Amino acid sequence: MAAGWTLLGVSRGGKPLPDNVLELSTADLDDVVLTFSNKVLRVSGTVTDPDTDVIVFSADTTGWREGIFNSRRIWRAHTGSSGTFEHSGLAPGEYYVAAVSTRLTTDWRDPQFLERLIPGAVKVTLGDGDDKVVALKTFTPKGR
Repeated sequence: MAAGWTLLGVSRGGKPLPDNVLELSTADLDDVVLTFSNKVLRVSGTVTDPDTDVIVFSADTTGWREGIFNSRRIWRAHTGSSGTFEHSGLAPGEYYVAAVSTRLTTDWRDPQFLERLIPGAVKVTLGDGDDKVVALKTFTPKGR
């Protein structure tokens, strides 16, 4: 893909394909549409407690509940002493954004852990060119 361009979505026969997965066969591909944009989708913000991990994950739980993780739909970063974070490159869609103590994120891709983050997460929707800024409080998920 050319620098500066992002894949927004893939559709076939006018219907969006989940996670942009296109199954190829011997069938004709005349009804496949790839949509690109040169606008950046970004989520950024601050966390009240420095040295925290921020996890952004898809609100569409279908994939990650089955242990399927698409790098364009889940992301983690450490805020450091500044308490700030920024990420671009996510696919359009709805996301949960949560700040969690780094000592709790060793298994951050575990579906049960992500499920426990939802009550303390902020929900954001990212569309073409959106730049969302969120303020987060560190959340301690319940359970194990």
